[in-house]
Amino acid sequence: MFLKYISKNLPTINFVLIFIGYEFFTTLLLPNYYGGDLITRIVTVPLRVVCLGISLYVIYDGLRVKNRINVNVKILITFYALYVFFVFIHITLFGTTVAAQYENKNEYYLFVVGLTFIPLLSVVFSYRRIDYRLFYKYVYLLVFIAVFVSIVSNRVIANEADLSGVRQQGNVALNTIGYGHLGVSLFLLSVYGAFYMPRNKNLIIIGLVSAVMGLYVVVMAGSRGPLISLMLAVCLLVYAKKKNRFLFFLLFILALLILSISGGLLYELLGVGSPLVSRIENTSYESEVRSELFYDAWNQFLSSPIIGEDFVLLKGFGVGWYPHNLILETFMVMGFMGGAVMILLIAASLRNSVLILRKCNEKMLVVLFYIQYLAMFMVSGSLYAGGKLFSLMAIVLVYDKYENIGFSLRKY
Repeated sequence: MFLKYISKNLPTINFVLIFIGYEFFTTLLLPNYYGGDLITRIVTVPLRVVCLGISLYVIYDGLRVKNRINVNVKILITFYALYVFFVFIHITLFGTTVAAQYENKNEYYLFVVGLTFIPLLSVVFSYRRIDYRLFYKYVYLLVFIAVFVSIVSNRVIANEADLSGVRQQGNVALNTIGYGHLGVSLFLLSVYGAFYMPRNKNLIIIGLVSAVMGLYVVVMAGSRGPLISLMLAVCLLVYAKKKNRFLFFLLFILALLILSISGGLLYELLGVGSPLVSRIENTSYESEVRSELFYDAWNQFLSSPIIGEDFVLLKGFGVGWYPHNLILETFMVMGFMGGAVMILLIAASLRNSVLILRKCNEKMLVVLFYIQYLAMFMVSGSLYAGGKLFSLMAIVLVYDKYENIGFSLRKY
């Protein structure tokens, strides 16, 4: 019975693992530690191998049935396959080093192929068999547990060491940016549940607790990117509920204004040691660092605008790294045509996102997560580690405008 259930819902389980598997299992199995380096591969490598194996089986199973894949998704797959080819050519023939980010090229290949391209393919070949209601339930449960355990872990450490002003991480293998986005996901799940799931007293209490926990994690992680993603996704959710464009723009502008003047308020509420306050106060310096990365990436694109020059920065402040902007990185790596394709893919996905939100389609939660991570990749993400983003993008791109019109989760 259990094996039959797993077999039936394996595409959904695969999608859940792509979205939250790493954060959940590393939080449960790895201790939190702020004192220096700690070997984490004893957990992360087997975890990634298991997730990769599940994705490969889902692809194999999906190839046995007829899948309707639209043009946009085919372009997305072709685009990323070309990126993998570019990476291989530059490492093999031109000797590009990845030492600034990883110990060896094999680890980089693991991210590019095993943690991004294969998960993307697994979602493309199984999207019709993903149960989005079950996805919501599993993700909510795993995110809630991961956030709760990480909060307790950080509080235990805070009792033994001074973490004032320290940007808190989820665990030793989950950095502050990823931890902040974990909090964003929990908040979005709670708000989404309040709008579209059956209501009872217990669920309302759980939703309120989840929202508070999510916001707490966003603040203590001390990254501004998750805060911006949160504001944008919540504004879109309100727009979906009210179907009012003016209200969406009004809320987003109001949120930006609140963010711009919130330093003093957060200072009073959370104290001098708040990581988010420190980041807001250092916005000018951080913006200069990002601007320098963007400037170097743009110059590298201009030096070879047709086919791109390399997949890492070759000069300037961030040698060996990526420019922390998805579109700019695509232009730098794959030239004008690659950058143009990425812009078109994003435009198509945003168009579908609006359609899904207008019709209350069952993929609404996927859209919210997609917007969250798209915003993240504009300020800190990279092509080589985009498994979560591109899998979400694929789900949005395969949307058929005639499916599930008037869908409501409250019926279930």
